[in-house]
Amino acid sequence: MRKSVIISLIVASVLSITGCDWIRGELGMPVSADLETYRSSKYVSKIDTSVIPVADSTLADSLSKQASTIPAADSLKPAVAKRFYIVAGSFKDLSNVKKMEDILKKNGYTPLTLAMKNGFTMVTAGGYDTEAEAFKEMRYLLEKDFSSEDLWVYDANTEKHK
Repeated sequence: MRKSVIISLIVASVLSITGCDWIRGELGMPVSADLETYRSSKYVSKIDTSVIPVADSTLADSLSKQASTIPAADSLKPAVAKRFYIVAGSFKDLSNVKKMEDILKKNGYTPLTLAMKNGFTMVTAGGYDTEAEAFKEMRYLLEKDFSSEDLWVYDANTEKHK
């Protein structure tokens, strides 16, 4: 009896210490080693203002007309044109998806919504061809007041979206 309790405590301790990285890795999010590499990377030392998105008024007008209807998560199957996406939020509740989209639109971004296989819906702030470009823009986005501190880069090649 005592051995099983001790073993259970050891297993629980190991999972609580390492589980976060495993879960983040399974969700396509960066793990601790990736974040440390990113923090020490030469790609994030300076902000390149040439990649700052500019709001398109005609796009904003058309999006505001469509904002009254929120599609079901299963119908959110956009064409994924880029490999890396900055994820601003991941939600089960579609009203939260709408709120995050509105925040990004208000700040000049064109959000892309991806329905995930696990039932969550990701709202991305932009797509990029290379990981370096995505991390550079993520660094810029982290400095904004509206941005949460839990941004991550999603690799579309993992195919965790529908």
